[in-house]
Amino acid sequence: MDKISVIGLMGLPGTGKSSLASMLSIKAGYKQFAFADILKDQCAQVFGCSRLLFEDRGLKNYPLYALRYADCSDSGFVAFMRGKAEKEHGQAPSGFLLHARTPRHTMQQYSDYYKTVNGENYYRDWLFTAIYCSGSPLAVISDVRYEAEVQGIFTRFKDSTIVHLTRELNPYAEEGRAKHESDADLKNFADLKVSMPGESEAELSAVLSRVLIHHAEKGNVQKLERRAKLIFENTTISC
Repeated sequence: MDKISVIGLMGLPGTGKSSLASMLSIKAGYKQFAFADILKDQCAQVFGCSRLLFEDRGLKNYPLYALRYADCSDSGFVAFMRGKAEKEHGQAPSGFLLHARTPRHTMQQYSDYYKTVNGENYYRDWLFTAIYCSGSPLAVISDVRYEAEVQGIFTRFKDSTIVHLTRELNPYAEEGRAKHESDADLKNFADLKVSMPGESEAELSAVLSRVLIHHAEKGNVQKLERRAKLIFENTTISC
């Protein structure tokens, strides 16, 4: 995995992570990945609905009857949620199976359920395997949110850079802070902090250049450090 170059993007919703990831794909040949990719597929499959329900930002906090537990084909998940409701309220609320649920709530709860069954790092490890199996030497991850993901990227991919994005006029900032409580702490892990100016191609291209230059410089430093370490250990390597 050392030969795969990875750029991870973090930041609150609305800071331009998806836009920059798309630009990295179009202009620099990076293949796009997201930790939420498989989660969206899973939710769409068990509720028998379109994946678009989980991708449309305008629907994220909108209760949908398509996401009622009565229509969920994963009985384990329904039992998991019933158990949580009984623990919190003493019993499952009336109409528990028939209430409309938001896509955001559904994804969060299904993620908790699946990680409880399959391990805390299931989605992280799945994505790393997908990157490795893709055959692409360049990868950009557009939704880095947790410390375990950051540490995993640094550990599994030696040629990696974490970029933290902010945006001054961000209509989604308050909503994002409520759901991304660790953002202030996570940005300390970032190799590069960027304030996104706007969405025009010229502005995104300027940010793209800055990110790529920083990534290349970091890679060169890592290679020099590795070479110095190997020379000190009297080990020969090829360039």
